[in-house]
Amino acid sequence: MRVVTIVPVRSTSSRLPGKVFLPVWGAPMLEHFINRIKRTTFPPIVVLATPWGDLHNFSEVIKKTNIYGFQQNGINDADVLSRLWFCASAVDADLIVRANADNPCMDPEMIEYLINTYLDNRCWDMIGTNIGDCPNTKWPQGVGAEVYSRNALDEAYHTQKESKHREHPHLYFHENDLFFEPPCPFVWKSPAPNFEVNTREQYKYIQSVYNNFERNDFNTRELLEYTDISSAETNT
Repeated sequence: MRVVTIVPVRSTSSRLPGKVFLPVWGAPMLEHFINRIKRTTFPPIVVLATPWGDLHNFSEVIKKTNIYGFQQNGINDADVLSRLWFCASAVDADLIVRANADNPCMDPEMIEYLINTYLDNRCWDMIGTNIGDCPNTKWPQGVGAEVYSRNALDEAYHTQKESKHREHPHLYFHENDLFFEPPCPFVWKSPAPNFEVNTREQYKYIQSVYNNFERNDFNTRELLEYTDISSAETNT
């Protein structure tokens, strides 16, 4: 089975322009993100899928991290579903891991957990973390991913026309009960931390995380311990 991690990414952002290129512990945030997801034990086939005309902005990080880049003409910038589908088709992926580049604390152990959960059952179209109204799973935000079967992605691409489903493919699977969100293992379970980067404040916090560890291979357990400590210090 050919497992491919596809990262829909673009150089612009309305809330925090150029966020994936912002420096974190001596390197662009995107570079740390890529190096983290490449640590999975599955063959690290990683592809950045950009809007048309945007790929050249990522050429340096693609070369440095030894991954692939992909762009497809004729796709609306907001049509993430099409980007995923065309990219999956181009690289002949059987199983697609969608990872978001604004999650610089992405945990390769979690990606492996999701892939193995899918492979052990193969009865869902997609599985992931923080997909919908699943209050008891308690996955931390910004460290997980989504896993799609190729058949499910094919079906969604050819049948879903609503803009919300094109921009946010997971919504289609959530609204139609075609997904599974496995319970979060105890070692990762946490009430509500968010390690995504969408604002300047979140970016500054991620800077503090990397500066604290002084490495980019920390895991989620270490991350949650740091969060507890920093929160306690803030409240004293």
